[in-house]
Amino acid sequence: MKRRLVFYVVVKDLSIWVLYFIILKYNLTNQAGSEDMLNFLPENSYIIAFSMITAALYTTWLPLVIDIFLLITLAKVFEIRIEKRIWFFVAGAALHLPIAAFWKVTEVQSRVTMDAAFNASILLSFLIAGLAMLVVQSKQQRATDWHNRSFDV
Repeated sequence: MKRRLVFYVVVKDLSIWVLYFIILKYNLTNQAGSEDMLNFLPENSYIIAFSMITAALYTTWLPLVIDIFLLITLAKVFEIRIEKRIWFFVAGAALHLPIAAFWKVTEVQSRVTMDAAFNASILLSFLIAGLAMLVVQSKQQRATDWHNRSFDV
């Protein structure tokens, strides 16, 4: 359970910044050429996938650790049984809300206003958080089903 929850947290937390770098690399919001972005990320069009993940991990390591401990504590306190798959998606997106709010608050404090690219990456990361929760829960369900099946011959 804990390994799956850690996987979920890492995927959902890193997705904000990886999506942000992807949006800037391919200039999907037409702000990669702006003066602020050229000062903040001068070579954003040359960034590779490994660099995106490394930069995202470097940027989010402290909130990532705090989020892991928070969600493991919540999982121990609340043992909620969910029957329908859609609620796993909703729960995954809802558990992503605190970290998204944290990054929106820190955006206000930062030197560079991240505007459209950052807002788009936060919105898309809710989708990834919901899908990651679906993956984690489906793997857990398959493991539980495998252990519970009987071997009557």
